[in-house]
Amino acid sequence: MTLKNHFQINRRLLNHPLWLSEPFTKGQAWVDLIGDANHADGYLIKKGQRVDVLRGQTGTAMLTFARRWRWSRGKVKRFFVWLERERMIEQQNGHLTTVTTICNYDRYQLPADDNGTSKRTSNGHLTGHQTDIKRTSDGTQTIRIKKKEKEERKKEKYKKEKFSEAFSRWWKSYPMRNGRRAGKARAAKLFEKIPQSDWNDLKTATANYTLECNGLPKDPERFLRDDFWRDFIKPPDKSKPRNGERPRERSVKEIADAMVFREDGQIDLIYKDENEKRDCDYDC
Repeated sequence: MTLKNHFQINRRLLNHPLWLSEPFTKGQAWVDLIGDANHADGYLIKKGQRVDVLRGQTGTAMLTFARRWRWSRGKVKRFFVWLERERMIEQQNGHLTTVTTICNYDRYQLPADDNGTSKRTSNGHLTGHQTDIKRTSDGTQTIRIKKKEKEERKKEKYKKEKFSEAFSRWWKSYPMRNGRRAGKARAAKLFEKIPQSDWNDLKTATANYTLECNGLPKDPERFLRDDFWRDFIKPPDKSKPRNGERPRERSVKEIADAMVFREDGQIDLIYKDENEKRDCDYDC
């Protein structure tokens, strides 16, 4: 018994010269897209990795369709956007390829049995339609659920990750930037490399850095990396520039007090010490 509103077409038609002789129409492209979809579950190998392509799905790239249909890539993209807006396809973008799902695929093709062959009931009605749609929907939801579960597991792992008591105390003492501290796990790894004999120096350096950073501290990880923190073990000497910073500018009174006018009209500057001389070299 034949199926209602159906007629069978061999897939060889999709490669016939008459089919490929001219640029495709939109209707022809839609039929070609359905014919390109898998009639049974399968997979692709992309960059050495397996990508599952289920029944009613295709992993063919837009560029391939553009060449086959003799369209521009932009036209193919706009066509796919229109199909997705009309709920005729669904696209799942992955880091390896984009898998396109034909919605209600069993309305266009006979449902497959366990062996991958098409089957029908004695009264001509399609079987497995609801099952296939449910499986397709579940497949989409499963991808989203797995992504959500992965993020939740990552958060749970972060919460359950055990940090040493010494690090936890130091972490709480480190100044926050914009109300938060970032990179706790990375900072913990660097902290564990610091000898216990240097912990008191680290505590002192953190306190000095808190006063000197003006509310804009580096991330804890950067503070610990490459022993940057050791520069702050001693309180800052305001007379010396730190890390290439410009020293404090001298006031007009300080410069005037250091001036001595000579008889020939030249001016000499008197320095109290080398630090004052260096400061003047910056200012004068």
